[in-house]
Amino acid sequence: MSFIVPGTKSSNVRSLMSKPMPKLTWYQTVYLNGKPIAAQTLKPLNGRRQTVHRLEIEPFSSHSALPSNVRSVIVKQQKEGWEAEFRREKEAYNIFESLQGKVIPKLFGEGSLNGTPALILSEIAGFTLEELARNKVEVREDSLRRQLKEALSALYQYGAEYSDLRPDNFLVCDNDKAMIVDLEGVTFPGEPEEPSDSEDCDNLGDVGYLMSKFRDIKDPNRPSSPIPSIPESTNDKRRGQNVGFYAVGELVE
Repeated sequence: MSFIVPGTKSSNVRSLMSKPMPKLTWYQTVYLNGKPIAAQTLKPLNGRRQTVHRLEIEPFSSHSALPSNVRSVIVKQQKEGWEAEFRREKEAYNIFESLQGKVIPKLFGEGSLNGTPALILSEIAGFTLEELARNKVEVREDSLRRQLKEALSALYQYGAEYSDLRPDNFLVCDNDKAMIVDLEGVTFPGEPEEPSDSEDCDNLGDVGYLMSKFRDIKDPNRPSSPIPSIPESTNDKRRGQNVGFYAVGELVE
């Protein structure tokens, strides 16, 4: 795997800098903590996720709530009618504060886009399980299973349950870590507890379920095998939705 980083010839830099950057119209302005973010570009991550955008910050600009080295962020708008899910996701980020940037994206704060509430999140470099499977990338399944187990276990240690077990909600990064990028499906029915060998999320079926889905996407014609069932979502309108894709880069053959 590698990441394609667009290059710009040095002879063209001065020409590009001398031209005024296109400005976003007022209704496209993204606010964070009540202050606008100077945006060079603002685009949906893809056609299926119209409420999740990638914002590229205008060169030489800054925002008091963003580190100076952050040049792009993810803007995740609240979907219409999903007020409870939006509040739940924001609460989850606050509870998982120590996991931000390690297992989940970093939350820079709450803002808005087009007047709609939005979470401003860090961008993660990696590929989703679905991307890896569809592109038939060779991966060590034992390593992948371990990465997924570590990521889910980190959430479960807070007494959380994660019901949105879809391959496009899990990113595999170059640092040999998996990250979870959609927390709308997190609930907290239990109490936080210390890690325990006897409480293995793999035995609960979550990792096994994800690995089975990964294999099914990679090889649709493979013989079917029994997979662990996962709990029904408590909110039926979440089922079948495609949200939570924060990957950057492209696969290179």
